[in-house]
Amino acid sequence: MKSFYHKSIQRLLLVSFLAVGWTCSWAQQVNISDEQGNTLYYTISGDTAIFSNVSYASSAVGAGELVIANEVTYNSVTYPVTAIASQACYYDHPLGKVTIGDNVKYIGNYAFSNCYNLVTVTMGGAVVKISDYAFNSCSSVQGVDLSGVKEIGPYAFAHFGGNQISMPDVEVLGKDAFYDCDNLQTVQLSDKLTVIPEECFYNCKSLTTVTGGENLTEIGSSAFANSAITSFDFRDKITTVRRYAFSNCTGLSSISGTSAIVSLEYGVFYNCKCLAGEQEFPAITSLEQYAFYYCNELKGVTFGDNLTSLPKYCFYNCPKLEYVHLSAGMVQVANYPFSGVNSIKNVYFPGTAMPTFSGNLGLPNTTLLYVDKSLRDSYMANDYTKGYRILDYGATYVYAATLTSAGTLRTTVAAAGIDPANLIELSVDGPINGTDIDFLHGNLPALKKLDLSKATIVNGGDSYHRWNVATNGAATKNTSYAYNTENDIVGDYMFYNMPILEKLVLPQNVTRIGKYAVANCPKLAEINPFPATVNLIDEYAFYKNNHNYSCFPAITFGSSLDSIGRYAFYCANIEDLVIPEGIKAISDYSFAYCYNLKSVKLPDGLVAIEDNAFAYNQVLKTVNLPDSLVTLGGHAFYGCQALDSICIPQKLKAVGNYSFYYCIGLRKVVFQEGLETIGSNAFNDCRSLEDFNLPAGLKKFGSHAFYGCSKIQTVTLPDGITELPSRLFSNCTSLRTVNLGKDISVIGESCFAYCDSLQNIDLEQASLTKINSNAFYSCDKLPEVKLSNTITSLGSSVFSACKGLKSINLPTGITVVPNSFVSSCSSLTDVTLHDAVTEIGYSSFDGCSSLVSLALPSALTTIGSQAFRGCTLLEMETMPSTLKILEPYAFDGCKAIRISKLPDGLTSLGYNAFSYSGVTSMDLSNLPGLQTLPQSLFNGAGKLKEVRLPSSMTHIDYSAFNGCASLESIDLPESLQVIDSYSFQGCTSLKEVDFPASLVTINNSAFASSGLQNVFVPDNVTKLGSSAFYDCDSLRTARLSKNLSYTDHFDYFMYCDSLDSLRIYAGTVPKVYDYYINFRSNCVLEVPKGTEELYLAADYWKEFKRIDGFLTGDKLAAVDYAVLMDLYNALNGAEWTKTWDLSTDDRYPGKWHGVVTEGDHIISINISGNGHRGTIPESVFSLPQLNLLNLSDGEIDMSLNGLLEDTLNTSVLQKLYLQKNRLRGDVTALVSKLPSLTYVDLSQNLLTEVSKPLTNSNLATLYLHDQFFRNGEFVSDNELMPVDTLDLGLDLNLRFNSLQRYYYNNDTYNGVGSYLYNLTVNPYYKDLSSDRVLAKMSKQGEDGDYTATLYKYNTIKVANDSLQYFSAWNANGYQPKPIYIRYVDGDINIDRLIDVADLSLLIQYFTQGSKPSNVLFNASAADGEGNDTLDVRDIVMNVNKILDADEPAEARVMRQYAQTASMDSDLSLCIDEDGRIHLNTELADVSTIQFDLRGCDADNISVAPGLKGFSMAKRSREDGTVRVVIYSASGRTFNAGMTALLRGVAYGSYITDAVAANTQAERLKVNLDGDATGIEDVDVDGESGADIYDLNGRRVQKTGTGVYIINGEKVIKRLPVVQ
Repeated sequence: MKSFYHKSIQRLLLVSFLAVGWTCSWAQQVNISDEQGNTLYYTISGDTAIFSNVSYASSAVGAGELVIANEVTYNSVTYPVTAIASQACYYDHPLGKVTIGDNVKYIGNYAFSNCYNLVTVTMGGAVVKISDYAFNSCSSVQGVDLSGVKEIGPYAFAHFGGNQISMPDVEVLGKDAFYDCDNLQTVQLSDKLTVIPEECFYNCKSLTTVTGGENLTEIGSSAFANSAITSFDFRDKITTVRRYAFSNCTGLSSISGTSAIVSLEYGVFYNCKCLAGEQEFPAITSLEQYAFYYCNELKGVTFGDNLTSLPKYCFYNCPKLEYVHLSAGMVQVANYPFSGVNSIKNVYFPGTAMPTFSGNLGLPNTTLLYVDKSLRDSYMANDYTKGYRILDYGATYVYAATLTSAGTLRTTVAAAGIDPANLIELSVDGPINGTDIDFLHGNLPALKKLDLSKATIVNGGDSYHRWNVATNGAATKNTSYAYNTENDIVGDYMFYNMPILEKLVLPQNVTRIGKYAVANCPKLAEINPFPATVNLIDEYAFYKNNHNYSCFPAITFGSSLDSIGRYAFYCANIEDLVIPEGIKAISDYSFAYCYNLKSVKLPDGLVAIEDNAFAYNQVLKTVNLPDSLVTLGGHAFYGCQALDSICIPQKLKAVGNYSFYYCIGLRKVVFQEGLETIGSNAFNDCRSLEDFNLPAGLKKFGSHAFYGCSKIQTVTLPDGITELPSRLFSNCTSLRTVNLGKDISVIGESCFAYCDSLQNIDLEQASLTKINSNAFYSCDKLPEVKLSNTITSLGSSVFSACKGLKSINLPTGITVVPNSFVSSCSSLTDVTLHDAVTEIGYSSFDGCSSLVSLALPSALTTIGSQAFRGCTLLEMETMPSTLKILEPYAFDGCKAIRISKLPDGLTSLGYNAFSYSGVTSMDLSNLPGLQTLPQSLFNGAGKLKEVRLPSSMTHIDYSAFNGCASLESIDLPESLQVIDSYSFQGCTSLKEVDFPASLVTINNSAFASSGLQNVFVPDNVTKLGSSAFYDCDSLRTARLSKNLSYTDHFDYFMYCDSLDSLRIYAGTVPKVYDYYINFRSNCVLEVPKGTEELYLAADYWKEFKRIDGFLTGDKLAAVDYAVLMDLYNALNGAEWTKTWDLSTDDRYPGKWHGVVTEGDHIISINISGNGHRGTIPESVFSLPQLNLLNLSDGEIDMSLNGLLEDTLNTSVLQKLYLQKNRLRGDVTALVSKLPSLTYVDLSQNLLTEVSKPLTNSNLATLYLHDQFFRNGEFVSDNELMPVDTLDLGLDLNLRFNSLQRYYYNNDTYNGVGSYLYNLTVNPYYKDLSSDRVLAKMSKQGEDGDYTATLYKYNTIKVANDSLQYFSAWNANGYQPKPIYIRYVDGDINIDRLIDVADLSLLIQYFTQGSKPSNVLFNASAADGEGNDTLDVRDIVMNVNKILDADEPAEARVMRQYAQTASMDSDLSLCIDEDGRIHLNTELADVSTIQFDLRGCDADNISVAPGLKGFSMAKRSREDGTVRVVIYSASGRTFNAGMTALLRGVAYGSYITDAVAANTQAERLKVNLDGDATGIEDVDVDGESGADIYDLNGRRVQKTGTGVYIINGEKVIKRLPVVQ
């Protein structure tokens, strides 16, 4: 019998020998049949045999049973079977059971790999090695005895099917040995095993228990990753745990025996979400990233003293981690080791040396860092630790203070030798006051437990304050809020904002807890025992601003409590709540957002539950509403998702708005008699509510009251209710029956919308008068509706989308069928309308696909848009004669209608009115007022065969007959002018169309894919749209209009494959692509005679079957032909880019480039940019019908003066384009002679004059801008436009010619009012710096010129004495101005002076990189070296210019040093008796100063010793003075007060001139002071009776030193040198 799975024996033998490592000199195969009829193959090797293969008696899957013999006999010699060859049973599908002989020691590679059906393996007792992949993927094997096995190779049992493994003798395990064993649950390891290799038990998703392995020292990478292991003992011997060893072991909750672990590698416990408890690693020396990543339950970790580095993210997102005790030998802490650890309280740094921190620790700012006391200041200064509370490691953390008098807590703690910053727990016995409260806040940043049960709050002491959160061990006072203690009262804000406080026991005798008293304590979880004496808990008392904060498991209030304020326990997360009997009201938000609150017991005397009192308590399940309750506020139990049932007490008159909104678990509500109002949204989205009753006395509902209560099935409304508000029961998807009370008159908007199950409701009752919009929208199960005739108002979409509705009537009181009345009611078959109906509204019956018949009322005047759209079965042939308006889409998609004529009185016909309908013919000839056939009127009406149109029609609109495949003929009216796009597209039965002579336009795809066979386009057609006759398969002949313009591509006949004759009137070959004329090889082309050669030379056109010429018979008028000759000759036509053929006067479109004719006359000439040059002939303006002339962008070089001698009153020329030429002279000379002009463009020429105002009454647009500029370049080869010069710092008087001044709309040359020019640097001109306004020019007087004032925010960079180009804006646009720019070299601030104001500006720019905003900056003047870089060398060069500068005389003021200043100033210079010059100033921003000295030698003066950071420059001048400049190149300023500047000034010297500047480059006046040193004033001869004036023009009686005007002459007065 053949083997089911045949193998090559030779291959097996070779692989076996090589794999097992045996060698032999010969090998012999032995075949043995067993009891089951299988043939087993053995190979003799030496003195042993190897099992190598098997051939089964049966090939049935899993049926094979294999017994490997203990021994085999060959040639009378017995050989023990000691091995199983590699791949012996590889992929052996029949194998179901194997017994391995007792002599087998080795099982080869892949021996039983992929034996998917192998169930039972009986292992012989001699097996010592199982090689690689031996049982890989034996997924059905249930177990195997591995006793005696010493070595298991890689992947040996990967994907193994057994649920337990015991390997008591294994010494070596290969990698992945038990990889992905899904069923494996328990493993017993050998005590001889020392290493569990990488991925050994990877992805064993059921593995929970591992025992044995007492001598293990190493766990390999991913060894247990992705397994279900729940605990692991490291046996106090394992030293190394490799990467990801336990990653994703989400069930691992405990580990033990960790004392020997030295190394935890990358991600070793990654995502071990259940790993809990406190772990210790005393021997650890190496810890890698992500080691404890996402260990959600881990509480604490302690490391021994030898760990030197804490890696990044090692505790990432361990949300319950409370502490980490680091090594004393810690050297390096990486960034974010604690990222996402939000609950950690303590981190211990016991080392005596501070580690290096690489970045943010990722800890919450409430964390306490315990550090060596000697390092506390270092931690508090470190950028990465200073934000936490720093405590002394090993200090006293718990203290019980006993006080004999209030206000002594601080001194008591100090006397005990305790650093308050280290206190974690504190109890106080005795009186405390405000002094003590402030001490608790400001000095105990680590305080977690505060027991004041034996304390007493008394008045007195200092005021306590509201405190900000403690940071870095120190909280801060908010001194704006101060409070005083009162006896037995927990005052406002007393314990506010204590961020790490976990337990607080209040004094047991307090009577009141004030506002915010214990608010915003996020970790506060225990406040019991709560004082029984408290009678008032004020608003926000225990408020927390985050529901994730710690919770109070329970609070027991005393019987004295009678008031709880609003927000008192907001977010406090109490679990169980009992309100004492004294409470009469629960205030707003008192217990809102308590996410852990499960039950509430309210007292019998409770009167009011106010707004949001218990809102968003998501697990609240039970609450009792006492009989005494009379007020239930809005949102009272909003979002209490677990609430199961509620009983509304009898005294309660109203359930507030949103009271039980989103109580999705609320199943039952009992309403007791007495309730009158259920507020809006009161039970909205109570999706479990199914059991409730409405009391008889109920009078009113609010909107949405039961919205979305998806389990309610029946509602009975009590009598007395008159109105059901909007959306009352909307989305109650299980509601089947509604019993309306007898008094209901109004049903509100969407009241029962989306009640998918509603079947029973009586709408015939007499009280009903109004049903609002969408009231029953999408009530799919509603079968029929009978509406009471008492109803006088119906809203839109009342019964829309009721898919099961079959019949309905319209009440007699309704004359307009509402919009969308029964739209999308796909089952509706029966509709009753009465004869008084005048209008059917928008979409009234839209989508009623089962409606077959409907009698239209005899008084009907209007059928609204989409009224019957989609009524596919509706049969209708006539319309009432009263119909006036048929709106868009009225019968769209009505495939069964057969209407053939519209009423004579129809005044409005909407687009798409009959699109996709079943009409077969339509006579519209009775509608003379229908001049435009509406867009898409019959679009898709595939059965339409014939149409009659009104004789007055001028326009067939877009897609009017698109897709009318049955349309066979149509008579187009003689008045028709436009056939719009797609109008007859797809009319495949339309063979012929007679186009009327009136037709002007056929738009895009108008007849695409139609059945036309011949096309004759009349000559009046001037526009033929793209693809006009696209894909007309039957088209044979086409003749196009003589007057078509072929400016676009010739694509009218694409894919007209049958076209065999085409005539076009085009003198210029039209543009075309290959596939636009794909029919050409079978088509004869007819073109105007004389143009054949053009077509024969043109790509694609030359490929026509034949090209014939024909005579057009059309001539150009003789006068027009003569003008063309004149124009051609005058403008050098022979050299044009596109020349003219003037050999004949035959005319046809395109013959003369840019010339458009109408009849035999020219109406337009446009040769812009055609390379024309020369002069304009006068004759062109006499063309009788020319209305547009465009000769722009050429080289027409002439003056307009004399071009036209007389006014051409007969000219009809309206638009004249002459821009971008070289026209000169007077605009008036030409424009005034052409009275019909409306638009003139003369820009970018060389025009300079408008001699007289233009009186053309029709002229609306005149462009005169940019004269002397052409494409952004100045035309400078002429002298027509004078060049002005601008000396920077002086006024600029610009000269403007009459053209530049002219404002044609006002006929004025002087501007309007305060009309302004702006001298603007345009981006396309050569500019100074950027597109900025340089100067603003204002007119000086009514007839004056314009003066330019430089803008102070500009930075100017321009070469001196260079020509720059600007434009000045006026009403006619930009007028260019060439201007020479000049300036004084060194005048940086452009004020015509060179002094320290310039130097200060340069230094400011050099040091700050920018200039002060209020001054000009001439960068070129500052750049002394001219290298476009400002540096210290430029500063030195500027100083030299100041030393050499000669200012105008009026800028100089000469004073002797001994003169007393005559005016007040904050800045003065003086020379003392020791020859030192001092600066005295109250200003702090003086940066530079210069002055001239007379009477001293420059070589003798030097900088005063105390003047640091300043430089001095000096130079002897020709006038005998020494000029001194003192400055700081680094931007320093002089100190306020007295500063010594120079020393070595000779006695008798004096300062003749001084000026200073500040950092804003502002010039400062310097007063010259001094000590007279005993010298009296000197009388000067000749002054008596003289007229004496100072330089300011003021008359004086007596002179001192200085410069004066005496009797009209300048006189310098000095003091004599003292001997």
